[in-house]
Amino acid sequence: MKAYVEYLNMLISLTTNVRDSQSERIEESADIIVNAILNDQNVFFWGPGGHSSIFAEDVLYREGELACIIPIIDSNIALSHGALKEINYFERIPEIAKAIMKANQVSKDDVIVIGSAYGVNPVCIAGALYCKELGAKVIAVTSHAFSDALDNDDTRHEKKLGLYEIADVYINSFSPSDDLVLKKDGFNQKFGSIGTIMQLLTSKALTTTVIEKLIEKSGEAPVWRNALEKDGKEFNEKYMDRMWHCVKAM
Repeated sequence: MKAYVEYLNMLISLTTNVRDSQSERIEESADIIVNAILNDQNVFFWGPGGHSSIFAEDVLYREGELACIIPIIDSNIALSHGALKEINYFERIPEIAKAIMKANQVSKDDVIVIGSAYGVNPVCIAGALYCKELGAKVIAVTSHAFSDALDNDDTRHEKKLGLYEIADVYINSFSPSDDLVLKKDGFNQKFGSIGTIMQLLTSKALTTTVIEKLIEKSGEAPVWRNALEKDGKEFNEKYMDRMWHCVKAM
């Protein structure tokens, strides 16, 4: 079987798992987010480190996405400012998490959706625990397979917890324990990473559900338009008054 066929088949299979087994958790998470939005509480999206940063980046000023989400994007734990520095060092410093949460003003009764394919690095776990201390609701989009299988204490938080064990609601993205889905005879290393894609697919399932519920409850939903199309930039201006000072990466 061709690699692209096998890879896409695996993606379809994992996506089907999310659709068929996570509906209750998606609905519950969406209800939490909708209630927060309707009560003027902040909703944050955070991808704490490495490629998980894409989780938050993909809702930042994105056409068709909720304009009331506050993505947390911090250059200290983003690949764009040095992949080796981030993965091998900075995401292993738990104290960074508290600084990030304070800088973004996460508060009691806010909601934070934390997306991490692995859900184990010290910044991720420290951030989730701190948000719980603050009284914020924590929703996790992650896969417990990796955190359950990981046996390297150097890359884990001291409490040895997975993100899914901390969250108020956990949505399983079904990323495999090694993030890889393909093998080739005669080659002893697996390949075909899939974790980031599963994170994004699962997050889109969540945000589209939030938008649908907002429309059903209030008749409208704050959704960004494409800033490249005619009048798109002007349309988006109505959301900027609230979001400009909240979103550090805007």
